[in-house]
Amino acid sequence: MSKHLTKEMKEKVIAKFEQGVKVSVIAEHLMISGRSVYRTVNQYKNGEKLEPKTENCGKKPSYSKTQQQIIMEAIAEKPDITLQKLIEVSGLKITESAMSRILKKLGYKRKNIYYLP
Repeated sequence: MSKHLTKEMKEKVIAKFEQGVKVSVIAEHLMISGRSVYRTVNQYKNGEKLEPKTENCGKKPSYSKTQQQIIMEAIAEKPDITLQKLIEVSGLKITESAMSRILKKLGYKRKNIYYLP
């Protein structure tokens, strides 16, 4: 199991490394792998930020900005459009419940059969 290092832990690694402490000693003392020590030091030397990388976390949406725009235009053109018709118009291969969740994320509320912003 991989252990993500916090910013404080990375700062400790860099401080110990700059003091001349061996990588194996740093790894053993902080209970991390030697590879994590090398990775942290290289990250510091390359001028990268020490905060955990979170920009690539989470599931990516199943629709693009273009498809999102098509959905919004279809609703503006015909407010009583059905979920199935929206799926067909957008070209997505998803279920009606997934389309409903997309509409909620886009800020639409369903009232009877009309979508209102």
